[in-house]
Amino acid sequence: MVPASAQYGKHSATAKLDVHFQNDDGGRTTIRVFFKKAAKNELPSRSAAHWKRDIASYHTEATFYARLASTLEARGVSLIRPLAVFQSDAAGNCTPNLLAKGVNDLACQALCPDPVNFMVLLECLGPAPSTLPSIPEQKSLVNYEAADCLDFVDTQQALRYLANLHASAWGFQALNGIKGIEHLPEPCWWTLSKRGEEELVHALEIWPQMLKTWDKVFETESNLPSKAELKSLGDRMIQEAAYINTCLTVQADAPVSSTLVHGDFKSANLFFDSQSRTVVAFDWQWSGVGLGAMDVATLLNTSVSISVFSTDSDESELKLLQFYYNHLNERLQALDPSIDLKTSYSFRAFERHYMLATLEYARVLLSNFWNHMTPSSCAAKSSHVNCGLGYRSIPHVVRMVRKLHINLRRVKTERLLSPSFS
Repeated sequence: MVPASAQYGKHSATAKLDVHFQNDDGGRTTIRVFFKKAAKNELPSRSAAHWKRDIASYHTEATFYARLASTLEARGVSLIRPLAVFQSDAAGNCTPNLLAKGVNDLACQALCPDPVNFMVLLECLGPAPSTLPSIPEQKSLVNYEAADCLDFVDTQQALRYLANLHASAWGFQALNGIKGIEHLPEPCWWTLSKRGEEELVHALEIWPQMLKTWDKVFETESNLPSKAELKSLGDRMIQEAAYINTCLTVQADAPVSSTLVHGDFKSANLFFDSQSRTVVAFDWQWSGVGLGAMDVATLLNTSVSISVFSTDSDESELKLLQFYYNHLNERLQALDPSIDLKTSYSFRAFERHYMLATLEYARVLLSNFWNHMTPSSCAAKSSHVNCGLGYRSIPHVVRMVRKLHINLRRVKTERLLSPSFS
């Protein structure tokens, strides 16, 4: 194991490993790999409901690397290449390497039908001796680096990556061409269907508490509505939550805008080339089939510097949405000229989905992450890069409160005009 490389978190243990091989000529070859292990009996305890949700997500990531990654790479999506994938059940039944040639998927499923432990070996970022066979299209990962609180250029590069990812699996026909896609669940960890009604009702306690502790901050913000208007924010979210979630659920009979969604597309799960700033994403445990707008909402609401957004309007945000949409259209045209995005999925429809996805994500802030959060405790978390900026940056909290108020008002009007939803 590479010294000081081991990390232990809620969802996995990770490390960098130097693997040594003895060559036929007596020499020795060393390769460096990234090791990720999610084993139920080695992770922190949690409720049965949380275990069910989290183990499903570990299974999703194993499935992604074992079955989907090679197809996406062939379609031009930059990935950290998987080298081996294993999974085992509580009784110790372990699959062979799911990436090995000749592995029978049905036999592996019969051997280990209910896996609870997962291990993935990936190519390793950073300089290291390597004799691994290279993929011609795969750029070297030596110069990639992490970034936080993304500036305008990095935000655009991340949106380019999303446009390419979503175009590679756009619509029913493209999705059907990806082996293993049928095994992926609904994407994103923050949807109402994954988090549940029990968490949602906490907004009734959390929001009044936050109004008190953030009173002075909110009073100084001229772009926020009055305190009287803000008072009902928790109640309004509870009233609209089911409608928002339903609108974001991809219907089997309407797959035009469905695609492969990363599910947790925040800066902590991205690496940027130190020179070109091109992006590669990792941590696919919340991936699934859904609306690409959900990834765009995750990125813009968790990871982008407040300086990128204009102070008193949504103009700069709309420009970023248009940037993504234009690049999605360009990439789709390159892959399949018969696709007319502007007719089948207009910018207006995409922007609406983005607005709804922003509310869906903000619901988790309102019912969970803002619990007992004060301005000082928020600022104290500023360096916690794995957390969204919406609960570790005061300006971003203010922005999310404003987005909640405006978008909930918009949703209420829409819902009242929609006779099909009760």
